Amino acid sequence: MSYAIIRRILLLVGISLAAASCATAAERLVDRAGRAAEREAGERVDRGVSAGADATEDAILSGGDESASASSAAGEASATGTATTGATGPTARTVSSNYDFQRGDRPLFSEDYSSDNLGDFPRGLELVEGSWDVVDVDGRRWLRGTGGRGSAFDVVLPEGLPEKFTIEYEIMYSHTNQQTIMATSPVDGGWSSYKGTLVFVRNIQSGARMPAAGREFLAQVSRDILSDPTPVKVMVDGSHMKVYVNGQRVSNVPNAEIIRSDRIHFEDIYFSTPDEPIFFGTIRVDAGGRDLYGALEREGRVALEGIYFDTGSDQLRSESHATLAEVGGMLQEYPDLRLSIEGHTDSQGDESFNLDLSDRRAASVRRYLVEEFGIDPNRLSSRGLGETQPVASNDTPEGRQQNRRVELVRIDR
Repeated sequence: MSYAIIRRILLLVGISLAAASCATAAERLVDRAGRAAEREAGERVDRGVSAGADATEDAILSGGDESASASSAAGEASATGTATTGATGPTARTVSSNYDFQRGDRPLFSEDYSSDNLGDFPRGLELVEGSWDVVDVDGRRWLRGTGGRGSAFDVVLPEGLPEKFTIEYEIMYSHTNQQTIMATSPVDGGWSSYKGTLVFVRNIQSGARMPAAGREFLAQVSRDILSDPTPVKVMVDGSHMKVYVNGQRVSNVPNAEIIRSDRIHFEDIYFSTPDEPIFFGTIRVDAGGRDLYGALEREGRVALEGIYFDTGSDQLRSESHATLAEVGGMLQEYPDLRLSIEGHTDSQGDESFNLDLSDRRAASVRRYLVEEFGIDPNRLSSRGLGETQPVASNDTPEGRQQNRRVELVRIDR
């Protein structure tokens, strides 16, 4: 074979190999670009889903149109995460679910640790096991648990739990695996064999559990509860139990086994330590329920439950929005109803400051109802009464809690 032929064959083989190499490289580039696009699309979907969850929860907390917010957020997620599907993509669904928690109207217990010394175990609670002390976190009192699994304390009530009652508390965790339970009676022999219904809270799923029956009613919490104050609310009417975590209803159990006693049991069930403690905030137990408009018709006035302000301020906290939405809805439903909004404080602090603070807080409630619900301002008036009209003793946390209130008073034509 001549040198020219051999050279031609080698040239052709080289061209083929180069072409194959280029094709392989091109495939790698396409594959890499595809994976990058997939990652970016996935990240967009995650961001959209997260935004949707946040928007939905914000709507619940603010008392706004939850279904509209959820639908809008879902639309954003669909638009960013499934742009290639066009008009043939999945249809966004609107899901509505009421945030219907209503605090009971008769306080049974309230503890905010304000009367305890830092480092002490609260006098208003009963130690069951473990290590607990009152601490200050960013200007707020909390009960810190550092004793590990099984650490527990009880709330002792002045009477047994009635047919209808509500329980509210706050928790704050230091790592993602921490978990707590709440029971409506002492837990003897371990919580895993408890014959009633527990409230179970952890970072991934929370809700109601019936351990002895092997039944769980849990839901995924829409927002990470790690390192943030997390409100937990429980509403019981007969055998019907609803559990809310971070403003989200996570359990709705019509046939719960409710053990009624004069004790509320709280327990750390997963390894708190001095370096990674758990925290319990304000604890409150109330009896009964209420009908806001009915109470105004019968009694002419009603104390609003669930109205919260920043300490020493007239700034409404977001936890107040659900109650204010109830008031705004009532005013829209009954257009002839006229109200005076009255602010009250306990006796702690300067009397003149309390009077001014109560006046500003009442005005904040009035302004919120006018601006957010379009209520005619001529239907609402506001005034502050400070500490001049207590409804309970200021010598106990429960009494001070009752005295710090906003009341609606019906104005007759």
